[in-house]
Amino acid sequence: MFKYIGIVFRIGPLLVWNYFTWILYYYRHKDKYTLEERYKKLRKLDLKLLKRLHVDIDAKGVENLNDKQIKLITPNHQSLLDPLVLIALSEKPISFVAKKEVQKMPIIGKAFKVIDGEFIDRQDLRQQIKFLKIVEKSLLNKEHSWGIFPEGTRNKNIENVLIGEFHPGTFKVALNADVTVLPVVIEGIHKILSKKYWSRRYSVAITFLKSISNKDINAKNTIEYRDFVYNKMCEELKSLKNKRLLQNS
Repeated sequence: MFKYIGIVFRIGPLLVWNYFTWILYYYRHKDKYTLEERYKKLRKLDLKLLKRLHVDIDAKGVENLNDKQIKLITPNHQSLLDPLVLIALSEKPISFVAKKEVQKMPIIGKAFKVIDGEFIDRQDLRQQIKFLKIVEKSLLNKEHSWGIFPEGTRNKNIENVLIGEFHPGTFKVALNADVTVLPVVIEGIHKILSKKYWSRRYSVAITFLKSISNKDINAKNTIEYRDFVYNKMCEELKSLKNKRLLQNS
């Protein structure tokens, strides 16, 4: 309880101030600003939030994120804070696809829409297809990169499950749009909002693997594409976890 009270005191006033001074206005008048302008504004807030949450990011392969390619970014999902780390490290705009429950969250839902995020209902297959088509069209038109969490929801059993099962629909978007997939592995970010862990500072490790196109792996279908990316990410996450165990021993 005391941990959550501390978090609220550290970031609550900053969030509320930014919400009423610009987030709400940008949300209602997105057409007045380019995505680049809106993203830059949100990224500035994002960096302040991570600083107040006492987050130290140990990033590897950032050059794979900040090259000139428009890509589909596929991170594993440990925490609601995962997008914050990605935004902090990405110089170029990323829009995200999130579950519809995020849309109802105070401030967060509107902040997602400020950078053109989309919300999907995991129980409504027709609606999912509709919004994945929106992402696909955006990628085909080389508008900007998108982030989709292939697990679909946070991994709530991190101690026993490396990465949850991937939904193949994510990789159908990549195949149809003929864009590269950037696998991203995040480790340790779940501790920030978990009552199980209490620390003065939180170290988050993140690895951006090399981008993958279907030309590299010649997958016959989305299942093969999914499995290839999944195995690569699991291998990297095991490596990150082992490295942390050695550091703490």
